[in-house]
Amino acid sequence: MEKEEAILNLIKVREIGVKTAKCLYGIGVESPEDLANADPANITDAFRRGNPKEGFYKVDVESVNKWILAAKSDNWEYSKAEERYDSIRRRTSDEDVEFNMDREAFRKFYGKDEMDRECAYCGIKESEINKLFTAGRISTKRWGTRGRAMEVDRRDPRKSYVHRGTESNIALCCYWCNNAKTDEFNDNEFFKIAQAIKDVWKKRLEQISKIYI
Repeated sequence: MEKEEAILNLIKVREIGVKTAKCLYGIGVESPEDLANADPANITDAFRRGNPKEGFYKVDVESVNKWILAAKSDNWEYSKAEERYDSIRRRTSDEDVEFNMDREAFRKFYGKDEMDRECAYCGIKESEINKLFTAGRISTKRWGTRGRAMEVDRRDPRKSYVHRGTESNIALCCYWCNNAKTDEFNDNEFFKIAQAIKDVWKKRLEQISKIYI
């Protein structure tokens, strides 16, 4: 596994920062799974013997055990869901919009990071979005902050963010559909607009498929 990818995966573990992730990678711990199965005494000793110029620092067994327990949980597998949940909660607080979602239920709704999510309106998948970007067929200037992963839309913008039991007013939504839908259209009204967006994506995907055949 490439170093950059390994570090990005390691920092999904709640207790792990970039500095610690780099040190873990340096001693052969390349993934949350590796960390979950590691011996805390061995990691503690490796950190103590590591070169401070390379970022190593002294750490106690208790701290390492926290890292390992965090890696054994499934929280890191839902890092994007956690990030999205916290973002919505902060935004709704600022905008005085009712927020009525259980964190655990939301995680299951949004799914694990390994999932290839798709937009409920135009149907494009995250993998297809990344293919289009790589091929130069997506030109949004907000790619660094929006677009790569599905966003969360309120199906009926007049109602709150709610997802509990059988009651839900949220849907996975790509950045482009979310922008177009705004707070004006409900999901039934927007499906007609989304069909036109779907047609554009389909044409672009067909074009890049011909290039790479």
